[in-house]
Amino acid sequence: MAITRGARKKKRKISKAARNERRKLTANLLNGIAIGTLLAGCYVPIFSLYLNTRDGTAIFEDLRQAILFPALILVAIFLAISLHNRAIKVIDELEDCIKGLLANFTLMGVTPTLNT
Repeated sequence: MAITRGARKKKRKISKAARNERRKLTANLLNGIAIGTLLAGCYVPIFSLYLNTRDGTAIFEDLRQAILFPALILVAIFLAISLHNRAIKVIDELEDCIKGLLANFTLMGVTPTLNT
């Protein structure tokens, strides 16, 4: 039995619809991660501050915590916006979908404009 080196795997060529669907799923995943980042990074620290101040204690126990909370919130907002913008770029890579979208808008009586 001979062993062949460098045997190439045949790449399956996927259709345009499959590529578009893969891009839409990727954009959906990125958008979901952005939403989770925003919730975990912004609302959880704010909610924990609310719970800590209900019993009359100080909001922050030390200076390090006073700097860490706003920094965490800003980083979460920046990361969520970055992920959302990446999802928009993935959607912009869809093939031949703009023509159909423009036709749908025109049927609804809206005249869209493309900013290129």
